[in-house]
Amino acid sequence: MSSGNKHAAGILNRAVLIAYGLPALVTSFPLIPFAVYLPAYYAEDKGLGFFAVGITLFLSRLIDVLSDPIVGYLSDRFPLFAARRKGWMILGALISAPALYMLSVPAADPSIWYLGIWAAILYVGWTMIMVPYLALAADLAQSYSENNKLSLSRETFSLMGTLVALLLPFVFSGHPLEIIPYVVIPAGLVVFTLLWQVIPEDDQPSSEHSFGAGDLLQILQTPFTRRLCVVWFLTATASAIPAALFPVYINNVLQGTETEKGILIFVYFVAAVVGMPFFGWYTNNKFKHKVMAASMVAVCMIFPFATLLSAGDMVFFGVICVGTGFALAGELLLGPSMLADATVLYEQKEGKNLAASHFALWGMLSKIAFAVAILLAFGLMEVISLYSSETTSPFMVALLYAGLPITFKLPAAKLLFSAPFTANDRDLVTREIRIQSI
Repeated sequence: MSSGNKHAAGILNRAVLIAYGLPALVTSFPLIPFAVYLPAYYAEDKGLGFFAVGITLFLSRLIDVLSDPIVGYLSDRFPLFAARRKGWMILGALISAPALYMLSVPAADPSIWYLGIWAAILYVGWTMIMVPYLALAADLAQSYSENNKLSLSRETFSLMGTLVALLLPFVFSGHPLEIIPYVVIPAGLVVFTLLWQVIPEDDQPSSEHSFGAGDLLQILQTPFTRRLCVVWFLTATASAIPAALFPVYINNVLQGTETEKGILIFVYFVAAVVGMPFFGWYTNNKFKHKVMAASMVAVCMIFPFATLLSAGDMVFFGVICVGTGFALAGELLLGPSMLADATVLYEQKEGKNLAASHFALWGMLSKIAFAVAILLAFGLMEVISLYSSETTSPFMVALLYAGLPITFKLPAAKLLFSAPFTANDRDLVTREIRIQSI
């Protein structure tokens, strides 16, 4: 019997779904504040400059990219603390905690080296959490629909964590970054303890076969997986650009206050939370890739209107936030769920359960996309600041913020909509077929 299929039927009860989803509440808490506030915080507040910060975060992400296949390999082959997924997650949390604190509460005059080193440590620790975490869902799920349930639990809690993080500036004084470690670290102790106690997991390697670098190439040779990876790289790049430029857009185009900035981000993610159960319901008995493609096209139709706004147009931008936030839920829910399906298809074909390695490739692409987006967005911002006049600068910022992401997202939607994923492929991702391979 393959240890990856050891779980009994009916294991996916409400307690397991909640215990699995809760870590996302904690891991998501710093993500948006870090994506939105950290680059501008170090570039402007700490005086390091946009280009220097962009290059530093780009290099830190490149270093982190190397950790993904390593963590995926280790999680697929070796247990840690007698658990092949949860053990690596615990180690990742122990590494991430001090780095999170150092980045959130820096010295008065941090250097570029300070930012780069602690960012790299945080990213590597986060990888040790997220790659096994995503693979754990693929291990627990026994069907096409159960992948959706686990993804729905994780992403819903993730959005809730984001919303709580966005509310903190209205409750506590000080910069949003400085609050993060005092919330994340204590909460992490609770949710990871619950995960350890409630979630069942084998302590054996998930594959009884040898594993090497060739397996990563073999994974990418699966047509649907390969296309899904390209889609995710494009859409991740498209999402990271406006995240990095959001404070700049609000300041230079809409000329909003810090309070208005917080409200708009909050509205965006409330819309995503509302959209999550909708897409979970709507996708039943439908192909996930077509629903996700439709959600991406909706974003491409709504977001360009942000280029037409000017100072004071907060209400109009709020409407844009509602529409794009709601559609975002489709990407957040269905992307990881589809990759979990792909891991099962690969296991049926090759006889190897390499779920962590699949998600390691996914993580590598996400990080490269983030690095490219930061470098591209901040590099172009530097050019604008040097060569644009004040009268044209707001429009150029708006064009970068709302126009540039569309050039990545539309090709991704086209690729996804025509993905070679058929009813026969979906039928393989069923509990009955999976049990036959034991």
